[in-house]
Amino acid sequence: TLNLIKAYLLCKSRSDFKLVITGKVEAAHEPEVRSFINRNDLKSDIIITKYLPDEALKALFVNAKAFLFPTLYEGFGIPILESMAAGIPVLTSTTGAAPETAGDFAVLVDPLAPESIATGIDQLIGIDTKHLEKAKTFALGHTWSKTAQMTALVYKKYV
Repeated sequence: TLNLIKAYLLCKSRSDFKLVITGKVEAAHEPEVRSFINRNDLKSDIIITKYLPDEALKALFVNAKAFLFPTLYEGFGIPILESMAAGIPVLTSTTGAAPETAGDFAVLVDPLAPESIATGIDQLIGIDTKHLEKAKTFALGHTWSKTAQMTALVYKKYV
């Protein structure tokens, strides 16, 4: 979370949007995160929520300019696909399964380097609608229904 906030402070396009962070900020890191926000006069630019119900998340997606997900470790990355399916530009990590999950449809950054994340955020502005449509098509190919069908085929093959 702190690296994303530091990146937000560094990015050139910062005045174009507010940063909304949903979910849980680890208790051990929360004082450092809040202190950084206060020291850098970012209180009016950054909104940190707790976990949100699905309806509130849907409202965020409808109004989002981008989905920023510089994760350190991700098992598969469902939020990446959900964002692409919603037609939102995605920034995610070069680590874990994120690059594979995103295909060639996300801006990939080093999650440990705020400068890399900031550069990636600024790159999102240049993503065109054609790219977003291709990303959406890619994401929609990864449905729960398709996963169930593929799993059933594996079982039929070996049982």
